[in-house]
Amino acid sequence: MEDLDDYFMLDMLSRLDVKTIIYCKSVCKRWRDLVLDPHFVSNLHLPKSLSSPPSLIIHGLPRQNLNGDIYGGRDSHGEPSVGSPGYLNWVELQQQLDGCQLTHVVSHNLGDNRCSFPKIRMVTVGSVNGLICVLQQSDAFFIFNPVFEEYMALPKAQLVAESYDWIHYGFGFSLASGEYKVIRICRKSSSIESIVLGTAKSNHVEIEVFTLGTDKWRTLGQVPFPGVYDYRWGSSISLHGHVHWIIYGKIYAFDLDTETFKSFPSPPATGDCNKILGVLKGRLSQFSWSKNRFTLFEMREYGIKDSWYQQVHWTEGISHKVESGWKTWKPLSLIDGINGTTRNLIAVHVHEDKLLVHCLDSNTYAETNALPIYTTRTLINYHPSFLKLQKFGGDRVHPFKKVPKKLYNHHSSLTIGVFKP
Repeated sequence: MEDLDDYFMLDMLSRLDVKTIIYCKSVCKRWRDLVLDPHFVSNLHLPKSLSSPPSLIIHGLPRQNLNGDIYGGRDSHGEPSVGSPGYLNWVELQQQLDGCQLTHVVSHNLGDNRCSFPKIRMVTVGSVNGLICVLQQSDAFFIFNPVFEEYMALPKAQLVAESYDWIHYGFGFSLASGEYKVIRICRKSSSIESIVLGTAKSNHVEIEVFTLGTDKWRTLGQVPFPGVYDYRWGSSISLHGHVHWIIYGKIYAFDLDTETFKSFPSPPATGDCNKILGVLKGRLSQFSWSKNRFTLFEMREYGIKDSWYQQVHWTEGISHKVESGWKTWKPLSLIDGINGTTRNLIAVHVHEDKLLVHCLDSNTYAETNALPIYTTRTLINYHPSFLKLQKFGGDRVHPFKKVPKKLYNHHSSLTIGVFKP
């Protein structure tokens, strides 16, 4: 085996699934070096990972274990603490004879005492090329790679969150420079008093950017931005060197190459106030819904307004069960089917916390078994990679602690549901 040409070995490793590659990395130093080889990481494994159906990263609070304890802490009433950082759960989609299977891979405790995470609320911002950006409520950011079970802490952002009405966050990859960037877009509205007195200034946003591998945030200045009050926690989608948000019902984008923020062509209005963005078959997609209907648009030619195409439109509701209890379910993510031909919506029943996998093409759905978490906060698509965080600053990189296997009945992986879209 030691006499095999490195090129042949790299090609062989690139054909394996990520869990097998992780095991191979532990066999010997030579194999570890091959897995960490920049050519393997960027040119062989990553393109394959990005072209495969994504995994899921589910951020939530854990359920009770067999002893009645809560991983992550309790509040004064004995309930899971809403301020707990929670867990990141890595879940894979796998093809089975009787449908698709969601398989739990591993969970990581954001409240681990060995970590430097503050023990308060955290949310996932996004994932790009196997890296996950996590935000702590007071605007401290962390980058995490589940494959290597390591994370890095970023310097604290400069703009003080309490000074703004809302802040949108994003994480993306610049195609021109090959840099990974974290974005904060902060908006401060004029006070009622200034409006009455006629001294109000035009609404604007202030933008700051952190580039991985540097040591400080950069403020880009103010950008005119019309609108009214919006929610604070905005989810983002990274695609084609841009980070996208839905703000005030319309799409806005930040160009990671030119570092400019502007409105982006939105699909035709449907009258639905609930919307999320996603990526289906490599295309920017928007899903909107109300009690009695939902609509899916895909952008066939990126950046061209007239290329928005209505792929799916159902007026009889998602299903009788969902329609009758539509206030208790929450759409979380759009995801390609395992065979590459279907479009799926991942939702969660808020009270039961069971994942709902809905095939948008056939208007059929299936519920998976509940994950061992108390409540789901966010769910994002994830493509694993072997990109080491040391590349961006080794002094800020720390190891993670996995959840004890007893939480998952001593299985290294646990099937949480099989569905037939």
